Amino acid sequence: MKTKKLIALDTPEASLASAAPVYPRPCLRRDSFFSLDGEWEFSAKPRGFEPDLTKKIRVPFPPESALSGIGEVFPDGTELCYHRRFTLPDGFLRDRVILHIGATDQVAEVWLNGHSLGKHIGGYLPFSFDITPHLHPGENTVFIRVVDELDKHILPWGKQKHKRGGMWYTPVSGIWQSVWMESVPLTYVKALDIRADGSGATIRAEGVDEGMLIVTTPEGLVCEKLRDGCARIDLTAPRLWSPEDPYLYRFKLICGEDTVHSYFACRTLSIREIGGVKRLCLNGKPYFFHGLLDQGYFPDGIFTPAHPSRYEKDILLAKSAGFNTLRKHIKI
Repeated sequence: MKTKKLIALDTPEASLASAAPVYPRPCLRRDSFFSLDGEWEFSAKPRGFEPDLTKKIRVPFPPESALSGIGEVFPDGTELCYHRRFTLPDGFLRDRVILHIGATDQVAEVWLNGHSLGKHIGGYLPFSFDITPHLHPGENTVFIRVVDELDKHILPWGKQKHKRGGMWYTPVSGIWQSVWMESVPLTYVKALDIRADGSGATIRAEGVDEGMLIVTTPEGLVCEKLRDGCARIDLTAPRLWSPEDPYLYRFKLICGEDTVHSYFACRTLSIREIGGVKRLCLNGKPYFFHGLLDQGYFPDGIFTPAHPSRYEKDILLAKSAGFNTLRKHIKI
């Protein structure tokens, strides 16, 4: 099977080895978190062959990247096989354990202790499984198989091409976002839908009906009951978000035995006619949007930076150069 070797590692090995796991879902955060990022057994094989799993790969970096420890581009249809053993810490298990996979490109199948958990199609969205019935006391094993057909498939592939050049970039296959677990009660918040405006926010919680929403503001705490899975917070003189003052309102949602944390920002976008000219306005005032196209590729991790702080660094560098807008290009 012919492969292509890519660039050398740009981030020091020591910094990767010493980096603590970063919580991968800041918009819906719990105290329960067990990361499976790090070293996995790995093989890349043609279909119909048994995986030998003799190589090591660093998850969540795609195998094409230097940060993965592999740094190779594989032919279309190659089966990328990942295997890892883990033992949950004492006190971790509550009522249910959910396995989360941030993204795999393109078609993934997952097994736990030999039991098939299911299949996911698509390279850009997260997916999860309730693994409680298949967990063993002590050591467990998880196996993930991913096949990427790239541009031969009807699925979106963004700007990836095997033959990069011009507007086309290095392909990404396999696992490229975090793999992790959390333990939850029987009734828990499965997802949040947050719709903010210039005066507050409406929060809808999937999986629960009642609870208490507690928002932290500069003036103190604002509380509102969750009814039928929905709560509305209206703020007096809200601090409006802008690139110059990117203020976030943090909140906590308590629903029975489950507690989650998240955030929102208050701002408005509108078009107003001023002096006979239609102007794009931020928070009711004309605003000049001076932007960049952000491809979201990193030299050593391709889709995945060595650390989430790289995102912040990119934003601050753009701001220091006088820009106030980023357009993320064909990447989720």
